[in-house]
Amino acid sequence: MSTRSIWSGGVILLLAALVAGCASQEDKLVKEQIATLNKLSAAYESVVDNQSYEAAKPNIASLRKQLGEADKKLTELGPQRKEAALKKHAAEFEQATKHLARVRKKSAETAFGAKPSK
Repeated sequence: MSTRSIWSGGVILLLAALVAGCASQEDKLVKEQIATLNKLSAAYESVVDNQSYEAAKPNIASLRKQLGEADKKLTELGPQRKEAALKKHAAEFEQATKHLARVRKKSAETAFGAKPSK
């Protein structure tokens, strides 16, 4: 193999990696949101009473802010890219949001004695 063909191959691989990296920015943001939803669930799972809720509040607020920031960045990429990434990761995103809803409800019941509505 000549040096020229090695350089050409290397340049093509580099360009392909750059294009793939740009195309996956929205995927990274959705995965970041899913990870943050999971961390938020863990924060709510740590709530066993009113005192532990008060202790978890700063972390919960910080994680909610991170979710908002990631969503803002995702929205800035445009509706088509955002929708495509959410569709691609729909199962994981839905699982994370449903889990969060369950643990959030349970933490409210645990910390405040709230009864689930029927």
